[in-house]
Amino acid sequence: MSQPEPQPFMIPCPLCKKDVRLLRVSHAARLVDVHSRTIYRYVEEGLIHSVKVVGKTYRVCGECLFRQIRSK
Repeated sequence: MSQPEPQPFMIPCPLCKKDVRLLRVSHAARLVDVHSRTIYRYVEEGLIHSVKVVGKTYRVCGECLFRQIRSK
């Protein structure tokens, strides 16, 4: 009998009102072709949701990020 595919860890985003996967800042920056500092600025300005996971490490909401890029 085969094992079911593991589901990605999803969390509710208070800005998107959806369950989303979180992205590493470096990966998010590469996806939308901006510097990682730009991602941190979006977080500081409250434009995208983030979660602090370990020490100084953050994960960001991909849905918020793509919404922000589309609005530019």
